Amino acid sequence: IEHAITLQEASIQIDVTNQLHFSCKFTGSIRSMCENEVVIIPIIDDNGNPYIIPPATDAAFGQKTLVLHDNISQLLQIMPTHIDIISPQFTIDTSSGFGTLQDTQIIKAEYLVDAPFRFQLHEYPIEIQEVLEISLPEDNRDLIRKNLLDAQLEILLHNKLPLGGKAYAYFSTQEDIDIDDPDTYNFVKSIAIQSSIQNPDWQTIPGLRLTRDELLLFAEEDLYLKWVFSFEATEDVVEIHASTGDYIAIKGSFKGKVRVEE
Repeated sequence: IEHAITLQEASIQIDVTNQLHFSCKFTGSIRSMCENEVVIIPIIDDNGNPYIIPPATDAAFGQKTLVLHDNISQLLQIMPTHIDIISPQFTIDTSSGFGTLQDTQIIKAEYLVDAPFRFQLHEYPIEIQEVLEISLPEDNRDLIRKNLLDAQLEILLHNKLPLGGKAYAYFSTQEDIDIDDPDTYNFVKSIAIQSSIQNPDWQTIPGLRLTRDELLLFAEEDLYLKWVFSFEATEDVVEIHASTGDYIAIKGSFKGKVRVEE
């Protein structure tokens, strides 16, 4: 997905609470990971210097909010599945002068990835990694081989994103489907996706007719399906809140006409 979007604006906020009566220099890095890809950026201010956390006083704890903008797009561009702070270190600042320390005093940091993300979208295929296995009962496979006259795929689609585009369904008798290699799949069907702005409800996709050869594929013992999405390129920045409410749901069924035997 990192090739399909270009992040325009994002930030990471770190709120630090210092209970020590000394100011501290905060150093460390933020790491984002997606499969085998890792991006690491240092935690520094806009001038390239470590952040200084103010000391606590008798009246209140020391507070500092760090807002990181530089390189954050690079950090999030890989669509990470995990973000963490690595090698964090607080160094007591010698310029603090005299103070006191108690074993109950702590330094605490909490960080938040700011949403929504604002980005531009490019017309680039986004592959769903998981390949679905379709298993039909043996008696249904026999009906398809012997008695099936006509069939179609019926699709219901619910798009919660403010983006339209197309979805492609790649069907194959082998699990390793490479959309760039036609030898790895038997056929592909495409459907148009309306944006949530055009249609906020479930979208009924007109039945996708199957040829005789395509029908017989459903009589195979092993059948696999891979989904690929391609969204319309956007001229302006798109805003998505990156929550569980942003998704595309697809329901599919196989509807056929069969010849009845005694």
